[in-house]
Amino acid sequence: MAKKRDYIEEIISKKSRIHKSKRWNLVISHLRTMRECIKILEIVGGEADYLEEKHNLFTVRQIDYLDSFFPIKCVACVEGYFRLVYAHLIDFGNPFRNNAKHFSEIKFSIETVLSLDMGDVSVGDFISHLLPINRFESVNSVMSTLIGGNFKDKLKVLFLNKPHMIPFFGTKEDIFNDIIKIISEMFKLRHVYCHELGSPNKVITTPNGFVESTTKFLHLTELVVEELTEKTIGN
Repeated sequence: MAKKRDYIEEIISKKSRIHKSKRWNLVISHLRTMRECIKILEIVGGEADYLEEKHNLFTVRQIDYLDSFFPIKCVACVEGYFRLVYAHLIDFGNPFRNNAKHFSEIKFSIETVLSLDMGDVSVGDFISHLLPINRFESVNSVMSTLIGGNFKDKLKVLFLNKPHMIPFFGTKEDIFNDIIKIISEMFKLRHVYCHELGSPNKVITTPNGFVESTTKFLHLTELVVEELTEKTIGN
């Protein structure tokens, strides 16, 4: 018989590996580090001829193999960040807490209720731990339920209203759609890289493209969450 999962222990264990800091500070530190790693890889790749000739590093051009790391880590940033956002909104109170009732597939046992009452794990932590974050559509669905409106549309309105340089090609809406497309593709690539021996048929952007799109996506989300919670407090 398979061992029953201890969700409370999983959550406590996961929280113990996170530094006590604001969620945006946690995620942006990873994204900044990835940017620096990309610079290092670009420098090494640019010196391939020298390294091969002077140091007999004939496999240096295979450094592109490390490109697969970036969509994997970017998805980890998205997942970790949204787990914190889900928990924050539910624990914040209504209307988000009331909207969480729509996640009817999540059930609480007596044991779970008692564990939550001890204060080790909040209701938001528990529900967040069980909500899906395996593709962009699942993130959009959960966030739309919590905020009581289409999450993607709120991101889009905020993005279009922000001041931007006039794009050389296309429109601001095209840029937003590209961000969402890259985030969606990132989840698919993560699955291939982590669970398959094969390689993806096509990668639509560069490591830097994944990092920049993840940064923009999460920053827009942070602004939307701040706006919604501040508006709730104001009411």
